[in-house]
Amino acid sequence: MEIKVDDYVRTKNGIIGKIKIEKYMGYGDWLIDTLYYNDDEIIDDWTCSIKEYDVIKSSPNIIDLIEVGDYVNGLPVRFIEKDRIDIGQAEDFFWLKNGNIKSVLTKEQFEQMEYNVGE
Repeated sequence: MEIKVDDYVRTKNGIIGKIKIEKYMGYGDWLIDTLYYNDDEIIDDWTCSIKEYDVIKSSPNIIDLIEVGDYVNGLPVRFIEKDRIDIGQAEDFFWLKNGNIKSVLTKEQFEQMEYNVGE
């Protein structure tokens, strides 16, 4: 897999971010920046470094990394087509294209934050 600066990546633990610096501090790590974008403007400037072997997908288009069960713009992803995704619940749903994605919460992140009542 070829990963380049400004590509979006999805890691094994469900983090989606944008590659900002290649081979951070000489350790062979990539530095990814933020989970949330708005027309390529950073909304949250959280950063972390990742290893290449932790990346399961990379693409210049964030929509290519989204999976059914993730949340986009606060709504669950129900269906994915080549260049658009269907988000929403029951009768209230709509299609989104790449430029309309404001935020992503992966299903892995959702499960990590989940609190089960009674446990």
